[in-house]
Amino acid sequence: MSLDSITIRKYWQEAKRLTADLQPGTQFSTPELVTYLNSHLPSPHEEMTKTKVNYLRNQGILKPQESGGEIRTSWRYTPDDVRRALIVELLKTDGYISVKEIKGWLLSFSEGDGHSDVVGVQTLRTNTQELQTSPPPTSVNSAYALLRNRALGTLITALGFGGAEMTPPECLIGIRTVVQTTEEAYLSKLTWDRARTLLENEAWTLAVSDAYFKLYVYTDFVKLQKNRPAVARKLPQNNWYFLTLQDPVGQLYQVVLGLPESNIQQPSIMTIDEALEKRMGNDKPIQLGEFPGLSTLLRAAFINQLDITRGTTLAVLVEIIAAVSDGWDYCNVLVSEPSDDGNEKWLRVLEYSSKFPPHLKSKLVEIGQPLSGWCYRYHQEVFVEPTADNDPRIAFYEEEEHPTAAAAIPAIAEDQRVVGVIYIAGHTRTGEKPLVFTDELRAGLKAFGYICGDMIARDQIEIETVRSVSRVSTRPLYPLTSSTSLETLLQSIADEVKKGVGVSLVKVAVSWIYLLTLNIQNTSKDTISQWLRQQGIDMTGNFLANNLWDPPHRDPLPIGRCKLGDDQYVFAILQAVDLSEDQYKKRITYLQQEMRLMRIGGLSPDFYPSAITFRYDDLHQQLENYGMLAMVADLKERTLERLTAGPYFKRGHEALYTNDLDHAVSEFEDALRYVPNSWYGYKHLAEARMLQGTSSSIEEAIEKCQKAIELNSHYASAHCLLADCYSYEGRFGEALIEYEKTLHLDSTRHDFLTRYGLALASMSPSEYQNALQYLRREQPDLVEQRAYLNQPWLEAIDKFDRVRKLRTSNDTPDEQRARRANYYYYRGYAYLQAGLIDKAVEEFAVGRKLAPDNLQLIQAYSYALSLRRREERKNKTTEIG
Repeated sequence: MSLDSITIRKYWQEAKRLTADLQPGTQFSTPELVTYLNSHLPSPHEEMTKTKVNYLRNQGILKPQESGGEIRTSWRYTPDDVRRALIVELLKTDGYISVKEIKGWLLSFSEGDGHSDVVGVQTLRTNTQELQTSPPPTSVNSAYALLRNRALGTLITALGFGGAEMTPPECLIGIRTVVQTTEEAYLSKLTWDRARTLLENEAWTLAVSDAYFKLYVYTDFVKLQKNRPAVARKLPQNNWYFLTLQDPVGQLYQVVLGLPESNIQQPSIMTIDEALEKRMGNDKPIQLGEFPGLSTLLRAAFINQLDITRGTTLAVLVEIIAAVSDGWDYCNVLVSEPSDDGNEKWLRVLEYSSKFPPHLKSKLVEIGQPLSGWCYRYHQEVFVEPTADNDPRIAFYEEEEHPTAAAAIPAIAEDQRVVGVIYIAGHTRTGEKPLVFTDELRAGLKAFGYICGDMIARDQIEIETVRSVSRVSTRPLYPLTSSTSLETLLQSIADEVKKGVGVSLVKVAVSWIYLLTLNIQNTSKDTISQWLRQQGIDMTGNFLANNLWDPPHRDPLPIGRCKLGDDQYVFAILQAVDLSEDQYKKRITYLQQEMRLMRIGGLSPDFYPSAITFRYDDLHQQLENYGMLAMVADLKERTLERLTAGPYFKRGHEALYTNDLDHAVSEFEDALRYVPNSWYGYKHLAEARMLQGTSSSIEEAIEKCQKAIELNSHYASAHCLLADCYSYEGRFGEALIEYEKTLHLDSTRHDFLTRYGLALASMSPSEYQNALQYLRREQPDLVEQRAYLNQPWLEAIDKFDRVRKLRTSNDTPDEQRARRANYYYYRGYAYLQAGLIDKAVEEFAVGRKLAPDNLQLIQAYSYALSLRRREERKNKTTEIG
């Protein structure tokens, strides 16, 4: 697309149409502008960010009103600014036109009456000249203010000579550069009158910390006292020092430092006072070479001040870094570019210095690949000096015209997240020495990494904060429906099952309806305990709405809640969800672990969340067969049962997980005293008894399973557990019947198919044939239209193959890899039981490659190899004989 006045007019009209809802006089802050633009730009378009808005402002395309103070400036954008930003994005998307070209036409366009003036060369030249001679934008001042803030904070802490951990509270520091000093002592104490005279009558860059350790930078002592009266009142009582510093190349700095005497026991203040007292009367300046990186920061902040008139705060900092050393030519900052699936795969250039090769601005670097991608993934600085011919460590060695040295430094945010990478490169020119990354420069670059990380994270936080705050303003944190009775809540679930919204034929088999009961045991009624109790209730609803998936989904799930008593609640997810039962239970276990951490001192109510799960397809079938009233009554019975015995069930499960089987038996037996008709309770008591492993405990487990099935013949877990018990006793015919009943009820559970397969693999061919005869004789209906393979190990492998084919879309990559490794383990186990040792070795070998740290696979592979060696020795002995 080529630009002309007609095109600009057309896009201006389109921008006015898109902003028809704007009222004259409307003003936007930067975050508000970003939100408005993203909600009004037509699809497809790139997301607007604060960084992009700042860039358009610094280019003179946006012309907001300015307000604010010495260091921080606020911008107020008008409707015309909104329309100009829209035009830029529309032209970039539709016509692939550069911002520079768009800028030239926009500057010549009169927005007031919506027409393009005749544009001459002189007009464009005048506009450009005006931009170049305008005062430096605040972003430049902000970059230097931030750099000086960090440099002075680092300097104060460094004066503890390794003993201070942070900037002391309520202290003041002033710094200035000098060519030479006439002071007799390079380190001396000052009276308050002498310190005040120096600070009032001479030029200093000043920084003062408040009681919360935060540092503020000023260039005027009078203004500092006016803006920080709490600190100013204490200045006469401070201990005052006068210091001279010298960097490795001879640059001198004079420093005035005031430390509050009233807070002398504060560790950092005490450390700095003691360190300076020891060095009092030195006849040499304090050498900055003792503090690697500090000289670089101070020179960048106070000596090498660049003549920059525009750019974002981060862009200015990039130029500052590029000018730190003559040994490198350019610098850029890269950040991650999320892919469509939300994963981080690429780094893109966010800001770059003026000498950065323009043809590389749009290049992407794969995360994990040298140099920048390596730095980002492994969170470490990387230096290459000198480079090699066709150096593979440099992503664009040829395009960068063979740099002779390069470095990548992680940009680290306050929470230690790596949020970007600083990349620098240099070329040795004829007659010059190769670039040397000294310890000082390396430390300085690492310090810049923290400063860059702070800027990038603030930008990201602001964008996400605006998005989150706007969501709070327009809708609740999650849609919560409070029901006055349990029947009302359960009726809502039944209505959802009837409607079947969002449950397609593809998803019906893997969709679930989930409830959760919450029992709270709270012995104290004091204010703090009651507050903790309410936090637990709120946390439960929020967790179900937002945190069942990891990472969380953007849109929260609808939640229903019913209070049955002061300490009993029922929660329900009011839609079917595509999350496996196993994953749901794991997340509820995680919820309880988190709730145990909710304590203040010794106060902490005991929370017992208990998961209740229903397969959507089963509920839908129940609704069709028995009607709405019967379905709601069944849901109510299950829910009240869990509320009554929930704490016992929860403690029983925890005991099972820790192999405390006697305790588990005791808890499940206690639960059954309260709910004697709980098929859920009988099944889990049976599981605990079975795991005790004695002949009598397995017999009792069989009885309890049969009782659970008597109470609920559709309880697939009880049928499968009964089959396991029969298999352990060698009653394979009865086991096959129960396994087939299990799969008839639920053929989508991984563990059901796996347990069936393991039982088959353990059978000998004759046991398998006898079991099949028993199955066909006792339960012919179960085996109609069902063909069985002629060997037990083949039938077992068929079950393992079915497990692998089951849908596991919610698994993480690591979980999918572990499942595949288990698949090969089970196949190897079946071959091993059949005496097919070579095939077993092959399967175990594949599994080991997928999960080299899986001890079960290591043991099985080693055992199979030993059997093969034994077989080989036996064959050799036979041949010799």
